[in-house]
Amino acid sequence: MNDLSISRSPLDPDLRQSLIQYVYGIIGCMQYVHDGEQLESYIKMDMVVMMPRGNVIIECKSIKAITDKEQFQTFGYLRGTLFPIAILVNFGTWPKAQIERYYYHDGVIRAF
Repeated sequence: MNDLSISRSPLDPDLRQSLIQYVYGIIGCMQYVHDGEQLESYIKMDMVVMMPRGNVIIECKSIKAITDKEQFQTFGYLRGTLFPIAILVNFGTWPKAQIERYYYHDGVIRAF
């Protein structure tokens, strides 16, 4: 496995549920912001949500679809910061934002 790929092995179900609950409010806010009207321009911003159990990286895009390029950029942020969670959100899809969630632990990135 090269260092830009994610593990396809499943997470422990309890850990997966805990991670989903941890980012639930953040994803809800992104979907709320996206439900108004279709965006006309590209959004290029990165942010970090400070959370008590570990910061969450938010990588925002406004493109037709998330590709390996955007995933690898997000993986680089995880590895570079050692933050445990990243959310890659694409506001360019309509009517619903495309959202991918990643968990980084012990040098392995897993989608959840």
